[in-house]
Amino acid sequence: MTADSPAVVASFTPQLEQAREAFLSAGQEATSQTQAKKQRTFAFLSGADILAMPRTQWRMKGALPAAGIAAIFGPSGSGKSFLALDMAFAIAEGAEWFGIRASASPVVYVNLESSGGLKLRLTAWQMDRKRPIPDATRFVIEPFRILEDTESLVAGITAGSVVFLDTLNAATSGLDENSSRDMGEILEAAKTLQRLTGGLVVLVHHSGKDASKGLRGHSSLLAALDAVIEVGRNGDARYWRMSKSKESEDGKRRGFRLKPVGLGYDDDGEPETSCVVEPDNTPVQEEKPLTPSLKYALESLEAALNEDGGNSVHVEVWRSKFYAHHTADTTNAKKVAFRRARTELQSMGRITVIDDKYSIVGRNIEIEEAGTDGTKPVQQGNLYPPPNHYGTGTTGTHSFRSVPCVPSSEGPEYE
Repeated sequence: MTADSPAVVASFTPQLEQAREAFLSAGQEATSQTQAKKQRTFAFLSGADILAMPRTQWRMKGALPAAGIAAIFGPSGSGKSFLALDMAFAIAEGAEWFGIRASASPVVYVNLESSGGLKLRLTAWQMDRKRPIPDATRFVIEPFRILEDTESLVAGITAGSVVFLDTLNAATSGLDENSSRDMGEILEAAKTLQRLTGGLVVLVHHSGKDASKGLRGHSSLLAALDAVIEVGRNGDARYWRMSKSKESEDGKRRGFRLKPVGLGYDDDGEPETSCVVEPDNTPVQEEKPLTPSLKYALESLEAALNEDGGNSVHVEVWRSKFYAHHTADTTNAKKVAFRRARTELQSMGRITVIDDKYSIVGRNIEIEEAGTDGTKPVQQGNLYPPPNHYGTGTTGTHSFRSVPCVPSSEGPEYE
């Protein structure tokens, strides 16, 4: 009996039929899945449909939406955590805040910095406001990692709450804020927290090394936020400003100060104090942050002044210091950078010039009369200690207060 004899073929017929049916069934299933995928439809809304949609719901009218992700950021010492805490209490009470109407909501404040400092701040707030901490506020002071603990945190949060994370850096320990990949994971976790609570998530964050560039970290952070409040200061005067608002006008600005509150004495008899936020209508002139190039120029002038011992130096003395550690490849490039820095620092009011002699605004040195014993005049009031003129310090820094070296071109600027 050969392999192609009728009897042999007939013996395999049932198996062949089963294989054929399985093949056709798989093909039909794949076709139906493809068709189902292709059959997705979209809603095409008219202008009237859009206009009939509900208005934006605000948690703080014109500033913070009722649902979304926002940030409060500023440099260290700006008062951003004091401001965030004060805002949290206003939301919990449904009280007016800097003339802005707040809609009451439960608040969860995740404090990841200093629980001891938080106790002092709450005590000061109660004493100054003469009422207890709003009952709608709850605090979390245990370690929290946003990539790992979000669902556990949400389990105890009332739907529609406002959640403050102070600070984002503490909640993302071990992650690289400047990495697009890590920041993508951080934002996805923040979105998950927002989606599961159905409310507003407020990230308390730092500004970068160059404060003029705003939020620290990858640019995708700013793009993902619905609202951003920037906090700054000029001396004791402070301000906050709407840096970004998707659904309202940005640029809104208010002044405030941190009012000291005496809390009594600790166990060692030392006085304890903290602060509360108090609106301040005194105009605050914002101090424009210096770019790395301008910082270098100002520090080189300071170095020249320290070495000379006076309040002003000739432009050529400054030029020599500026050229000495500048990283430009050619003398002409250094010349251009020096001229640009002088012009910008003058326009910002940071330096003054009289008869080609330059001085730093606010830097005054009182020189005592030389003693009869021939001792060197005493210098007082230097802004910075005399620079180290031996080498360039650590890699990537120069001797003027270790400010990063200026790039040899006007290429990308770093945080």
